[in-house]
Amino acid sequence: MDTIEVLITLQIAENLVGRLSELSPRLRITVLPVQKPEEIAADVWSRVEVLYTNRVIPAIDQAPKLRWIQFHWAGVDHALDAPILSKPDLIATTLSGAAASQVAEYVLAMKQGIGLNKILGTIHIYPTLAEANKYVAGNWKKAHAPQKLLGWVERFHAWRRG
Repeated sequence: MDTIEVLITLQIAENLVGRLSELSPRLRITVLPVQKPEEIAADVWSRVEVLYTNRVIPAIDQAPKLRWIQFHWAGVDHALDAPILSKPDLIATTLSGAAASQVAEYVLAMKQGIGLNKILGTIHIYPTLAEANKYVAGNWKKAHAPQKLLGWVERFHAWRRG
């Protein structure tokens, strides 16, 4: 199994890093409490797949393997214009007590390979918060629909209907 490179840019207790490492033998966690992306070596950025940060956001070409940014705070207005957030295969999530279950939902979906249809079809106890997840999943699915295949299927069904 391939290693999952995790970078944490916040000061975090060693016992928490140990507990995180115990979640999977695939996790390789690096803790570098820094304030700016330039303070992290290029070879570290080149390996990172998961980033847990508050404000340290790499340039799009610095972290080619980055698939998930978990922000420490719920408020991420400072990051909305970061070019890396436009990467189509990047997931960005925030941390907040009220949204913890939604973060857990995405982590579980990613870890278990659960598709967007399952998230879209999930009934949540607190629908107000979960509706945002369903909306985002639906928009992502529409934006990444295989247009060529859908066009072919449409023509095929039109031909079958006569």
